[in-house]
Amino acid sequence: MISTAALAAPLAAGKLGEWEAWTAGLTGPRKTEFDDMNARHGLDEHRAYLQSQPDGSWFAQSVAKLDGLEPGATPPPPAVRRL
Repeated sequence: MISTAALAAPLAAGKLGEWEAWTAGLTGPRKTEFDDMNARHGLDEHRAYLQSQPDGSWFAQSVAKLDGLEPGATPPPPAVRRL
């Protein structure tokens, strides 16, 4: 039986650098420890993704400059199809 679990959790403001350092450690100097822990728990894969959030990150700031909408503000009403 294959079992998969997923967890999505936001980073606290200002913690991107710490998260990047932590993940780099898991694939660098602490890789052996990380692999050992995974083996002990029967885990064979981990994946980590970073998604920008509307908390003032570069993506949200760039979009706000282009469309005039503020990150985190109430979005405009949905478009209404006319044709």
